[in-house]
Amino acid sequence: MSRPLRLEYAGAIYHVTARGNERRAIFRSDADRRRFLEKLEQLAGVHHVDVYAYTVMLNHFHLLVFTARGNLGAFLQQFNTSYTMYFNRRHSRTGHLFAGRYKAKLVEGGDYLLRLTRYIHLNPVKVQERRNLPAAEQAAYLAEYRWSSYRGYIGLEPRLPWVKYEALRAFPDSVPAAAAENYRVYVEEMLDDEDEVILGARNRSSKAIGSEEFCRHVDAQHREAMRGALRPIDIAARRAECGVPVERITDEVLKMYELDERELFRRGNREAKDMWLKLALEEGGLGQRDVGVRFGHADGTTVSRRLAEIAAALASDRNLRRRYEDLRQRIANSKA
Repeated sequence: MSRPLRLEYAGAIYHVTARGNERRAIFRSDADRRRFLEKLEQLAGVHHVDVYAYTVMLNHFHLLVFTARGNLGAFLQQFNTSYTMYFNRRHSRTGHLFAGRYKAKLVEGGDYLLRLTRYIHLNPVKVQERRNLPAAEQAAYLAEYRWSSYRGYIGLEPRLPWVKYEALRAFPDSVPAAAAENYRVYVEEMLDDEDEVILGARNRSSKAIGSEEFCRHVDAQHREAMRGALRPIDIAARRAECGVPVERITDEVLKMYELDERELFRRGNREAKDMWLKLALEEGGLGQRDVGVRFGHADGTTVSRRLAEIAAALASDRNLRRRYEDLRQRIANSKA
């Protein structure tokens, strides 16, 4: 049986889970957990993947990651293989450590991203042996649990340089300490309850977590890919028609604006983002819906509005137009 198709593209956010074979432990000691996190840090850096949140349990793990290069499969294949080799060598065993392939769902972003970090961080107290504890005991357990990104989020330990604490952007007006406290309160609100919004979003689709419209769009793209209408590893295969990979467009934009790749799809850097958006459509052959998904929108409506604003800016700003034409020329030369 062939493996399930994954939709991969630059700027995608995923909720990743993997469980031990036959639900057995994938960690036997704290040394195993430390090595797991060391490998996560190392390979996230190698593959230019941002880790937004993580929780490591006895027989499974959760990751929330952002892929600037659309390379989730390559990253996780190397990561899971590397940790399995370490674990087998250390514990004198052979064979598979994980039960089949990892699971990965596309995440819409925004409020869904925030709620999903809470879901991930609450995992240690939602297991059978702790879910019925009083809320105060659950809160204390979470605050002491060392094997997730939660302690860094709420300021109980220094923030790890390789974790991007993206959920704290939901509290933009707060100083860092206040944002951490607000996030702690936000998480603890669900200690003795369930977030029906995120549960509904997780059950809405086997491929995505988000609004109904977002999930319908991802499911439709997956069906098209399965029929062979799109390239298997990217939902934006129309770029093949014009011969310019989106990665090439991304590289040229980053060079011009002297940005790190991870910064392009975040807030700010509006001009660079606008350049990438317009060039991805015109030179990379992407559709507006595909570009919209990359920026965390359910469809291409927002992209359409932004394109009109970009066109007006180009018409009125000679320097902006010159920079745009320079980028187009660089990308056109790359076709040769």
